[in-house]
Amino acid sequence: MGERLVLDSSVAAKWYLKDELHAEMADALLSAFLSGHVELYAPCIIKYELAGALAKACLTRHPDTQRVRLQLGIADQSLRHFFRLIEKGIHIGESSAEEAVDSLRLSVAYSRKTYDMTFLRLACQLDCKWCTADEKVLQAAAPQFPADRILLLRDWERP
Repeated sequence: MGERLVLDSSVAAKWYLKDELHAEMADALLSAFLSGHVELYAPCIIKYELAGALAKACLTRHPDTQRVRLQLGIADQSLRHFFRLIEKGIHIGESSAEEAVDSLRLSVAYSRKTYDMTFLRLACQLDCKWCTADEKVLQAAAPQFPADRILLLRDWERP
């Protein structure tokens, strides 16, 4: 098998929101997954974070055209497509008390959002990197923050 990565919702959202920065890199990652070069993992929260990103796009208008970024019907199809990708092998972690407690502890230790720490926790558990497009994750990180577990989408190298 190929490289293992924890997939962030910010990356998965770019599969459906083509007007976002680095969408082509996200597409390349998806292609690498579909061809078996990359194994993708994610905590169960990704389903809801992705749904939230798609909903936000449905409620956001392009500044130039004033049209919504994403039609609701397309958002529905996109979310269903993501669930089909899960069936094709994106490994989704189960929610458990231990996951929640570990994420809470990481959140407090590193002054980061608990949702984000579910992704970091999984990367630490799997001994791999968390691939995210959210560059703010590394900003003002505590000295002991495990930045070596973070792979920014823009820095991912195609296999």
